[in-house]
Amino acid sequence: MSLDTVKMDSPGKEVFMLGNEMIARGAIEAGVSVVACYPGTPSSEISDTLAAVSKDFGFQMEYSANEKVALEVAAGAAIAGANSLAIMKHVGLNVASDAFFSLAYTGVSGALVIIVCDDPFMFSSQTEEDTRIIAECANMPVLDPTNAVEAKEMIKEITGKREKKAREAIDKIRSTHTVKVATKTDIEALQEKIDALTAKIDSLKGEETPE
Repeated sequence: MSLDTVKMDSPGKEVFMLGNEMIARGAIEAGVSVVACYPGTPSSEISDTLAAVSKDFGFQMEYSANEKVALEVAAGAAIAGANSLAIMKHVGLNVASDAFFSLAYTGVSGALVIIVCDDPFMFSSQTEEDTRIIAECANMPVLDPTNAVEAKEMIKEITGKREKKAREAIDKIRSTHTVKVATKTDIEALQEKIDALTAKIDSLKGEETPE
């Protein structure tokens, strides 16, 4: 894991990152405010990367007691208007299913991205599961990237849409083995993201939770 690359503020520069690092970078470029996770391979490097740089970029990072708690923390932040991220592996979505199904019809005010890393052929899991079927049962939109660059850009696209129109459905990104492949990508400026995040957090202080 190269934190220097993840933290780099050199707009337009091409760099190589692992897929998980690229997803973390996408969350930072998107201006995430709150990240909650229950780590498990193949998702662990996303949360580990974000935890290592959270103080540098001023967002809240939490390793939760389980996946349900992680989703509830991220959902609470999004209901309050923040951009939030919940991270887990595929079997973790079963643990978080109570909150997951409820969120499908309650909606949020900010952006809530749920990253679920499936594990085809069970390279690091006890069971194999296609979480797209769970999302279909909840009538939840799923973004299924074919490579790491798409996953990075999807996080930024979701956040941008939520900033324009509040209380839309939450988006779930399903990531498989794209997270373990090193890929070349362009990076964006970060200082303006830090400034925008600081202003966003300041604006949320003292506000009442929207009904």
